[in-house]
Amino acid sequence: MTITGQRPATKTFEMIAAVFAAAFAMLAVSAAPAMAQARVAPQTIAEAQISFGPIVARVAPAVVDIETVGAAPGRSVYFPGRPPGNSRNVVSAASGVIVRADGWIVTATHVVLGAESIIVELADTRRFGAEVVLIDHRAGLAILRINVGAEALPFVPIGDSDLIQVGDLALAFGNPFGIGQTVSMGIVSALSRTLSEVSNFQSFIQTDASLNPGSSGGPLVAADGTLAGINTVIFSRTGDSVGIGLAIPSNMVSQVLDAAIDGFLTIRPWIGARLSWPDTTHPALADGTPRERGAVVDDLFPGGPGDRAGLLPGDRITALNGRAVADPIDLTFRVASLTIGDTVQMLAMRDGAEVAITFPLDALPGSPESGYARAPNKLLNGILLGDLFPALADALGLHPMDKGVVVLEFQGLGTSGRPRLEIGDILVKINDHVINVVQQVADSVVEVRRDWKITVRRGGTDVIFDVFL
Repeated sequence: MTITGQRPATKTFEMIAAVFAAAFAMLAVSAAPAMAQARVAPQTIAEAQISFGPIVARVAPAVVDIETVGAAPGRSVYFPGRPPGNSRNVVSAASGVIVRADGWIVTATHVVLGAESIIVELADTRRFGAEVVLIDHRAGLAILRINVGAEALPFVPIGDSDLIQVGDLALAFGNPFGIGQTVSMGIVSALSRTLSEVSNFQSFIQTDASLNPGSSGGPLVAADGTLAGINTVIFSRTGDSVGIGLAIPSNMVSQVLDAAIDGFLTIRPWIGARLSWPDTTHPALADGTPRERGAVVDDLFPGGPGDRAGLLPGDRITALNGRAVADPIDLTFRVASLTIGDTVQMLAMRDGAEVAITFPLDALPGSPESGYARAPNKLLNGILLGDLFPALADALGLHPMDKGVVVLEFQGLGTSGRPRLEIGDILVKINDHVINVVQQVADSVVEVRRDWKITVRRGGTDVIFDVFL
């Protein structure tokens, strides 16, 4: 018998179909009170042969392999595309996705960070050298571009990640273990997922679609074929997929891409507040009291949008534009994904009562108060230091309300007798001299001595270096 997709016109088949139809109808009626909608079994062979092939066929030509040569940093969690450990001249395979027909490509920051050369291979096996247009450390995204002349490349349109729901279908594309382009299917397992080992800023989409080393930077695609996010990290004790993959939401992709096309660093909106988690400690841990959610305002930037709108320290922000706020990272990320000038509506708990606060978002302030300077060579080997201001802090992956003097560039640090400083370190003290602005660095090293103590803040922790000249 040849099956063509039509039901055979036989009495036996019709009788069997009738029995199954009646049974499913009875099940649907009995389950109706407990189901939002009736589930219907496939009625034809064609219905049973559902395939996501058409979506894959549209997306796959826009997925690229990214080959880099450079240094692979060690990590405490596994980033697909980067092996654990410290080594140099590592050839690494990862993924990316074309998001505009004229050759604009998005991938994860760590895919290209430290790369000395970048080669992009298209699905049709053509290879191009890629230019890094923008690396946004805070968002974890890198924007690349390849020169294809007037040719229009296939691309994946960017969707609205605010419309994604837990349980939605998710298709993950990438180049796992460098074996070639692969697609895996799963669902959206969670939203607004944070992972402190990865970022204090991201609000990830979690999926159980299989991701493995080499998948990083590839697209997470929704059922309508639009970009839902960029796969960036897996949580694993082995480095292989265990069903916990995280993707950067597409709304942040849109913002960073627009900044790259305009030729600027990403200047994000902010509310001008330092936030913390609510105090969830209760006298009895099992007294039925629900755990508090939201973001507590610890401090406000003087004259910032939140300060002007009437936010107060101690306010617990519970909703933004009608959606519940999970935690401070969730709120910060969602605000940063909006557009400068957008009006936001917040709900906050204050002294046991709910208050509504509406105000427009400002851009992160973008000018320093004092400036930049080279540190004295005799102690800090001529590193470039700068006074922190909100836009600079954000670009370095620091909190926009962090203050002080930050390391922006180094020359030969880590040699004998020199501290191993890193870009983004905040200089706190030189010996007992507290450092608040660049000028104080020169003032604090005028004395003649051989032993020095330098304190920097790195990742929220003070690190002390003993230096002997």
